[in-house]
Amino acid sequence: RVQIELDTSAVMALQEILDIQKNELGERHPDTLRSMNNLGLTYSSLNRHEDALKLQQETLRLQQEVLGERHPDTLRSMNNLGLTYSSLNRHEDALKLQQETLRLQQE
Repeated sequence: RVQIELDTSAVMALQEILDIQKNELGERHPDTLRSMNNLGLTYSSLNRHEDALKLQQETLRLQQEVLGERHPDTLRSMNNLGLTYSSLNRHEDALKLQQETLRLQQE
């Protein structure tokens, strides 16, 4: 029970930080995007993979628009989304995205 309360507190804190950043910096600011990625990772670590998926897809879309597809933060988000696909047994999607990530890293 204590762990669940700590996990809930962590998610709430990250969500609060993200909300502040969206209000103060805007949704497309690199720091906001990083916080979105961090919250997605937290969802994944808590086995909230559907929540992670939605947020990671949005984060990746915004990072590709704002930072470009070869930016290190974008590549990290691609990798994280691939791991989430795998956790959801979407192995074909995971493989495709991981291969794309690798290709972009090698260019």
